[in-house]
Amino acid sequence: MNDQIFDLDPGQLRNTLGDRTPLEVTLHEQQLRVSTRVVPFERVRIERFIVTEQRTLTVDIRREEVRIVRERISEAETGVDAPSNLQEHPREDLVMILSEEQAVITKRIVPVERVRLHTHVVTELQEVVEELGREHIDVVHTMDV
Repeated sequence: MNDQIFDLDPGQLRNTLGDRTPLEVTLHEQQLRVSTRVVPFERVRIERFIVTEQRTLTVDIRREEVRIVRERISEAETGVDAPSNLQEHPREDLVMILSEEQAVITKRIVPVERVRLHTHVVTELQEVVEELGREHIDVVHTMDV
């Protein structure tokens, strides 16, 4: 802290024995007042991005297969109408259509989670340090009047 000397007009300090008016000087000091203000601090943004992962699922797939079943024909079942010559018997090809299942993959987008940003106030103590000035007086006695 700097000590400052203030020079006063000698007319203000002149006091004779007959004058009973006291001399006075008003001293000042700095006072510290602390307030707060709201300022931008940080920007927060929600960014969405896609993370992919490979999934393996096992699916039961069915298909038809041909099984050949052979049975002997008894003499009673053989008819007299059977052609004696194979050339006379018309050739008929049998056609059977077999089917199978196939895995069908579809994707759909469904909502699974909602994310919200809320703010709340956190209070913490912070020390503030500042120098304050205060006036002092010195009385100097001199004989130069």
